[in-house]
Amino acid sequence: NCILIDPKLILLGGFGRSGTTGIRELLKGHSDITSTDKSELRILTDPGGFISLKNVFVDNWTFWRGDHAIHEFKALCKDLNSKWFGGYALANFKAEFCGNFEVANKQLLDNLVQSSYYGKWIKHSNIFYKLLSRLLKQKRLKMFNREIFITRSLDYSQFKEITRKYFNTLVEKKLQEDMASMYIIDEPFISQNPKECMDITGANKLIVILRDPRDVFQSFQGRDWTPRDKDSTLTYLKSVYSCWTRKKEQLPKELYLELKLEDIVSNFSETYKRLCQFLNIDPKDDILLNTNYSPEKAHIGRWREELSNKEKEELNNYFSKLITQLNYI
Repeated sequence: NCILIDPKLILLGGFGRSGTTGIRELLKGHSDITSTDKSELRILTDPGGFISLKNVFVDNWTFWRGDHAIHEFKALCKDLNSKWFGGYALANFKAEFCGNFEVANKQLLDNLVQSSYYGKWIKHSNIFYKLLSRLLKQKRLKMFNREIFITRSLDYSQFKEITRKYFNTLVEKKLQEDMASMYIIDEPFISQNPKECMDITGANKLIVILRDPRDVFQSFQGRDWTPRDKDSTLTYLKSVYSCWTRKKEQLPKELYLELKLEDIVSNFSETYKRLCQFLNIDPKDDILLNTNYSPEKAHIGRWREELSNKEKEELNNYFSKLITQLNYI
């Protein structure tokens, strides 16, 4: 059966430090559009999220993998729901989605999990547990075991129907509260799984933000998750850009827009009009007065300002092929 695309969702992705947060803030200044207030969504492509669920339930399901995937997803959601103590600082999705994060999660788990029991996989067992189990005559005490979820394999159409309901539920109250008609899902690595992310969410628009690799390299220097040396950075950028180049061939060209961060700064008016035309919305003349976005925050050309002439020459030589490929000469 054909599943209808819900037009409320827009996907926004990049390659890490490419400027997706700024573009999200810019678009949020439009009265028709809303999104997260502080953090990225991080539930599609991060480990334990929806791409991981699809890889298990549609592509590689086994009884054990299904249980493991549910535990990973629950742990991810727990982190995203904890403002101070989770793995995603200040995420606080409970407040972000007006209580619907929990509602959507319960709805999803009800659809994926058939039943559960308490036990222990051999991977989680050890000699002390085995001895304890024998002493207790194989009784399964809840405190020494964990919940094991019984799931089933799904075909892709079943999975998409479940996940699209999830995202509709997730953003419903947020759209109502902000009186908006579109919601931006901002995750930097949507660019690595574009078709799957569109299938899973039901989104019919994807914006991908490119940035000069030399500025990305400089931006990487102040982050704890990024490579610091030129070798590792080049390897990283070649991997993510080549993946997008290959994966975008799976998409009709009218569904995605590639946008250079530099164009927003150097030619704001025309680039903003392109964005609005792609999203089928009217441009707002006073958009910069109604948004947290500022072109100056993009730090375009910072590699020229922060490096010596010798360092700039080395960086140009090092990234020459990638710069040519992305037309940043």
